[in-house]
Amino acid sequence: MASSGRSDRDELVQRAARHLRTLGATVDLFTEAAAEQLGVNVTDVQCLNIIHEIGSPTAGELATRTGLTSGTITGVIDRLEQAGYVQRRSDPADRRRVRLVPTAEAGRQAQRIFWPILEAASRDYSVYSEDQLRLIIEFLERTQALLANETRTLRVRRGNETNGDS
Repeated sequence: MASSGRSDRDELVQRAARHLRTLGATVDLFTEAAAEQLGVNVTDVQCLNIIHEIGSPTAGELATRTGLTSGTITGVIDRLEQAGYVQRRSDPADRRRVRLVPTAEAGRQAQRIFWPILEAASRDYSVYSEDQLRLIIEFLERTQALLANETRTLRVRRGNETNGDS
């Protein structure tokens, strides 16, 4: 009977992995649709989300958080600024430093695009107990950390391949 339990667990792990892949693809497609609505590209939307999350990062902080090069981040910031979603502002503590501040327009657009899905998710989550929600949050945090680590690993590997290391 132990082997049956093991195969049940293996099947559940495989099902979870399949759902994660499908979820990832669905999130990517949603982000692409949001980018189209905002008139920017997917990377810009991801960076705008991080800017909102952090508050008012510097370009360097955004580059560190995303793993993107400084040149790529400059292009992202230029596009987001041109679209009216961020402003560059001097840091009051160090005027040599520039902070990226989301605009009111970015907030309005984010609310228009993302609020409906947040409301629907909130309704869906109402069926879960507090303990179940804690477990879901733990799973999401662990999965996010795993993905962040694997993203760094892929970027390091790509950098080594580009530099001729293998």
